[in-house]
Amino acid sequence: MAKQLRSYHLAETVAQALEKRIGVALSTREVFTTDGAYPTACVCELTPGCTGCFPSEAFDEDGNMRPEYRDLRPGDWCRYRPSSLGSFWRAYYIRKLLT
Repeated sequence: MAKQLRSYHLAETVAQALEKRIGVALSTREVFTTDGAYPTACVCELTPGCTGCFPSEAFDEDGNMRPEYRDLRPGDWCRYRPSSLGSFWRAYYIRKLLT
């Protein structure tokens, strides 16, 4: 029981830090999932004034866009798709928001 309470406290603390950083109220369900689903499909929709972007991985060392991103619009890459994005991108979003 104590471990569950610590986990909840940590999740709530992370959500509050993100709230403070982006200036938008967040539920812990927007940050963590137990079933692979999030209330909001894209982190861009949670942040005020976001016009979309591409991750740094979308560009090669010369600044040219990689082929796999060329058919996407800014922000399209961040839509949550359980079968294709997985935990790497969720961790990426959290790191991006906290830095």
